[in-house]
Amino acid sequence: MLRFLKLTSLLIFLFMAFAVVSSSQKAFATCNKNPTLLYDGKTDKASSVIYHLRIRNNCSGAENFNIRVSELPSEPRNFQGNWKIENGATNTVFKKSVNGTESVEVTVARNTNIYQPDGNYYWVVINAAIASDSNYKDSISLVYIIVNKGQVSGIVYVDENNNGLDSKDTRLAGQTIKLDPQGANKENKTNNNGVYKFDNLKLNSDHTIRLTNINNCRYIVAGNNPKTGVNAGLYTNDVNFKLTNVNYRIFGTIYSDLNGDGDANDTGEGIYKRSVKISTPGIGKNATSDPATGEYVITNLHDIGEEQDVVLSGLRPGETVVDGATKITKIECGNKRINFYIVPSSSTFLYSIGGVIYVDDGDGVLNTAQDAPYTGAATVTATNIANNISSSTDSLDNSGRYAIQNIQNGNYRVSIRDLDENYTAITGTVNGVSINNGNRTGINFLVRTTGGTDNPSSGKWFQGVGGDMRVDTGLSNIIPSGMYFSTSDSLMQSGIVFASNPFTLGGDNTDKANENKWLVMNHKFAQSAIKTSYAQIRGNLVNGGVFKNNISIFGDDASPCGSGGPTCNLKSIAGGIYTADGNVTIDNSSEYNFRDNSDYIILIKGNLRINNNITVPRGSTALFSATGNITFGPNLTRADGIYSADNDVKIESGPDPDNTEQLIIQGSVIANAGKKGGAFISDRNLGADNGTRPGVQIIYRPDFILNAPELLRYRNYSFKEIAPNALPRD
Repeated sequence: MLRFLKLTSLLIFLFMAFAVVSSSQKAFATCNKNPTLLYDGKTDKASSVIYHLRIRNNCSGAENFNIRVSELPSEPRNFQGNWKIENGATNTVFKKSVNGTESVEVTVARNTNIYQPDGNYYWVVINAAIASDSNYKDSISLVYIIVNKGQVSGIVYVDENNNGLDSKDTRLAGQTIKLDPQGANKENKTNNNGVYKFDNLKLNSDHTIRLTNINNCRYIVAGNNPKTGVNAGLYTNDVNFKLTNVNYRIFGTIYSDLNGDGDANDTGEGIYKRSVKISTPGIGKNATSDPATGEYVITNLHDIGEEQDVVLSGLRPGETVVDGATKITKIECGNKRINFYIVPSSSTFLYSIGGVIYVDDGDGVLNTAQDAPYTGAATVTATNIANNISSSTDSLDNSGRYAIQNIQNGNYRVSIRDLDENYTAITGTVNGVSINNGNRTGINFLVRTTGGTDNPSSGKWFQGVGGDMRVDTGLSNIIPSGMYFSTSDSLMQSGIVFASNPFTLGGDNTDKANENKWLVMNHKFAQSAIKTSYAQIRGNLVNGGVFKNNISIFGDDASPCGSGGPTCNLKSIAGGIYTADGNVTIDNSSEYNFRDNSDYIILIKGNLRINNNITVPRGSTALFSATGNITFGPNLTRADGIYSADNDVKIESGPDPDNTEQLIIQGSVIANAGKKGGAFISDRNLGADNGTRPGVQIIYRPDFILNAPELLRYRNYSFKEIAPNALPRD
């Protein structure tokens, strides 16, 4: 029979009475009844623990019995002094003759200072047998499992399939586990199977278990860490730490790079308009680029600390990739952007750009139904913005049509020159003409007769006051006689004009640039990105930790523009960062006034159209930055602020030039901030007043620069050598 009896929290008894009696035992026994071992209790003393036992003879006559104390599992090895029978003869062996139906007391003692091999518990076995059974072969036994310590163990693993611990999960070796308090303050490391174990703990004591050396770039602990209130029982198992992988991405954009310089910020860069495959052979994951955006993304990657190949495939014959189609990268605690720049074949995929040159009928507006075709001489040139390579034609038919052949994919600036003597261009340049695997038509131009003067009443033009004027993509802006492209007022002198060909102001460019003849030709921006572009502004705000405070202008009725969209009746708002994901049209019924002493940043992920006047008081600033176009409606007469469009800035005009008013922009205007081939396009036509007033006048506001938020400024530094003895001392 097998019975368990728990007498105290520290003592468990396992009684095993073997009723098997061999033939050899029967030869010496008076009767066939086995004796009985009884437990009479325990006494804790300073030096030892005493267990009181009794052996009872179940026969009617006297029997001689031997009693032995030993330990498991190496029975019958004696305890070599660790245990003793106090009222017996020879240490662990007690010999006694017991009369029939009587019992005798047996006392077993253990030295409490002896540490047991297992640490958590030990076994003590008391055997009783008839005297002739010297090997205790047919003895009866009383087995004690004496528990004196607790244990805590568990596994640290990565749940690869998100279903708990199973054979497919990764068990992590060498992970540091700390245990406290209860005076333990222990530290352990997981073995090769991810297992840790703490032994020799106070039984039933509570502990805190924590996983300490987590690689936060690779893993996230799912569940509590630390685990508190862990009770150390005899076997407290399965105190496991479940980890999950941190997922990263490899992403990027596929560009069509005509000159192979690998610079996606050049004006001429374009999206590669075909799907290609991007793969990671070492990981076995891949993605396909979006032909509309050129973007791709490979997800669910882990920081494994090893270099990986990222391979682009699926190119057409003759196409190559700048720096090779295989890029080597390493996922190191973050996502990775890898762009590819595809150089097209020089002998295939050539297209054309075509259109018509028209003669203005006097209203300064190109109207293909009303304006007559130009039949004189002209040269039309298409210049690749990325590599400055040009293709031209001087062949026009009787309908004013032209066609420039053998054009590769890319963004182009198309311009006209070498017109007949009595003609000048109203629309002399068209920027941002994109060729993407096809011909382009409808790139039309408008010219007018000069009548012997460069000051016709139908010429639309614009002007800057007090600030520098910078033109990177070519411009035809015919300035009337006696006027300047950049002029002065009572407070500010005219600025410097920076320009690139083709550039014409309708005469001697130097004379018409400004009264000081400050003109710098063929000087382009050195920066790879315009600092007012949407991406640059947003990046500065994110890096400065303030973008998180942005407010969406569309949302509910309490939002700055209400719950609708894209039309915005802008409410009176406090200074701050405002955003919109999509097109926005500001269309208030009257002039909108920003508040005093406030700074505003309005980021539009799309196009921005403004239909009403906007004023910004001195001491305040307002910056509008859009990823698309910014358009000023035909009825605007004033717009204060800094306006930056990644693409075009367009100024519309009313249907009747003689009743259209001048637009005054107090601040700054930046077109093509995203280097997408955008342009400043002014159609504001004042009719008879064009000879004396520009349709658009941009008046520099230095207070916008002085009062701009710190995050939007950048410093120029100067360095000078300092003598050693002039250095500051501690």
